[in-house]
Amino acid sequence: MTSPVERIFVECPKCGHAFIDWCRPSINTELDDFDEDYIREAMTATCPKCGHVIEL
Repeated sequence: MTSPVERIFVECPKCGHAFIDWCRPSINTELDDFDEDYIREAMTATCPKCGHVIEL
């Protein structure tokens, strides 16, 4: 089962900027037909200050 979208608090490990983002803690690719771009977006956060991509 795919979990619902959650709002999360993220602190960038590169620049220290804190921001709110979203993620899906789990995605069942056998049941849900999300494309690869959406899955990547759901499993990462991009710092709005420095652009660093954080793996969630």
